[in-house]
Amino acid sequence: MENTGTNREYSIPDELWDHLSGHRWHATSLKGLEGIVRTGAIEVRSGGYNGLCKSMGAISLFDFGPSAEDIKSLGHWSEWCGDQQRRRKGKPVKRVGIWLRLSDDYNNDRWIDAAALRKLSQKQLNKLVIPGVEAAHIGSLPVCKLA
Repeated sequence: MENTGTNREYSIPDELWDHLSGHRWHATSLKGLEGIVRTGAIEVRSGGYNGLCKSMGAISLFDFGPSAEDIKSLGHWSEWCGDQQRRRKGKPVKRVGIWLRLSDDYNNDRWIDAAALRKLSQKQLNKLVIPGVEAAHIGSLPVCKLA
């Protein structure tokens, strides 16, 4: 994916962008990581927000590969790549400090890249999606598929 000026516009540190770019990631919290270690897989979560991935029985992933686009519209990098995704009344709502990288060679029919998920989201406007970079994996993802 070409970095369309995002580093400079929103001050994403070049070292961080160099690490993320071209790869697929799952972001989680310490509590989420504990569950992943306990079960041996990234599982589809119940509850929480009205996301497209969850409605499809899928895990939400970040896809910074060739099908990703328009990450400028996501706002400041720390909102989606820092240690918090949202703030409510100035306090963190959801901690996301752990990023797990999928193996670059992992691919199967349960993987939905950012471009395909973007098309699906246009048919389900009532479901939340992170535009341009959200991807999905239908069902659980075993830890052996992580890099």
